[in-house]
Amino acid sequence: MKLVYKQTECCFLINGKCSVLKETNCVNCKFGKTKRQFDSENDESIKRNRKLGNCESCKYVKEPCRLSTEPKVGVGGLWW
Repeated sequence: MKLVYKQTECCFLINGKCSVLKETNCVNCKFGKTKRQFDSENDESIKRNRKLGNCESCKYVKEPCRLSTEPKVGVGGLWW
């Protein structure tokens, strides 16, 4: 299966440049995701880490990460 991403679809494109890779090459990119895909996968990761109790001792952020449906307050969250 070949993956082809239009530049307007990928949530990692900022001002036409890829924010996760050194070079912007969207054709067949394995990292490309729509906003919906990113939110869904990120939410599942947060839920899994909450269930495992990893959020209480997180060394990456001061406040626990929030789901895409939860309000963003303060510094919390890894991506936004």
